[in-house]
Amino acid sequence: MEKIALTQSFKKLRDSGCVYVDKTEQIFRLLMTRRTFISRPHWFGKSLLLDTIATLLESGVDPYFRGYMDSRSLD
Repeated sequence: MEKIALTQSFKKLRDSGCVYVDKTEQIFRLLMTRRTFISRPHWFGKSLLLDTIATLLESGVDPYFRGYMDSRSLD
């Protein structure tokens, strides 16, 4: 059985080898919109999603996003 991460840090999640659902297509669409309102219940992954976006914008595609669905579009 695969490990499930209990972290809100995308870098820690990727480095730990835990299960991760690839959301690069949704992130790409989200970044292309002018305004976005994110409203979800507690423990629904908002913090991890925002940390994933921050990691992408700060670090670029390498080393965390290479090989994901839309990594070519995110370069």
